[in-house]
Amino acid sequence: MPQMKEKPADASRSSHSSTAEIQARFRRVFELYEIAVREKREELQRLHPEASEAEIEQRLRAWKLHRPGAEHGDAGGPPHFRIGKRRFDV
Repeated sequence: MPQMKEKPADASRSSHSSTAEIQARFRRVFELYEIAVREKREELQRLHPEASEAEIEQRLRAWKLHRPGAEHGDAGGPPHFRIGKRRFDV
């Protein structure tokens, strides 16, 4: 079978479009995050109309930090705290 020769790709052009595509995807991720936070804030305000803005922000922060199934991080094994603590100091 004859081997097909690949045409050389214009490296600068393909990496530029890849970079632009990656940047667009990151922007979209951040936009979706901002939408999720805004929606959650509105939900908390509906659920707790008596709450002050500070209380809503506190509830919103707790929601951001809550990690069902990953309370100690994404890696398996026992919890490990590296900043200023030994491994089993909890």
